[in-house]
Amino acid sequence: MMLDNNQVRKARDELGISQASLARQAGVNRTVLSSFETGQIALRDRVAEKLFHFFQAQGVELDDVEEAIAKSAHARSDKLPRIVDGILVAPALDREVVEDLFDELAKIENEIQMTESTECHRGLLGGFTSACDETFKRLLLLYARWRQTVVTLRGQSVDARTGKEDSVLLLSDRLALELQGNLPDE
Repeated sequence: MMLDNNQVRKARDELGISQASLARQAGVNRTVLSSFETGQIALRDRVAEKLFHFFQAQGVELDDVEEAIAKSAHARSDKLPRIVDGILVAPALDREVVEDLFDELAKIENEIQMTESTECHRGLLGGFTSACDETFKRLLLLYARWRQTVVTLRGQSVDARTGKEDSVLLLSDRLALELQGNLPDE
């Protein structure tokens, strides 16, 4: 069950009680109630049910709940990030773009698994062979591609040439860029 934050605020005002009083009488956390009324969070079903039953017991009717819920949910879904397969996805990305990026992630993850399963043998003097060096380089590039895709899903950006995100050049990005020969001059 979902309640609209404006409805709860109006119902509370109609009863002439404070947030603290409503929270205490309905058996909900006051901070949660305050955050909900200001539109910062959505309520869990059990909290919404407690509030709904409290208002119902007080004789306050919440008119057109379904319509208000639909409007509120639509407005919230346009502004809040969503979690897809454990990754926080930016709200500005449309579904097709998200699906394409997740397809790309799946391809990269498959390539990583195949590359990781490649056996590396040590050379005569204990070092890795050049074939292993190529495998390590490939893995590093795949990890950098995977990270770039996840960053894109989050709605952030990483400069493809520098690997900078929020003015930080991560070591993995630096190594990948060096292997590609694209490390910027500092």
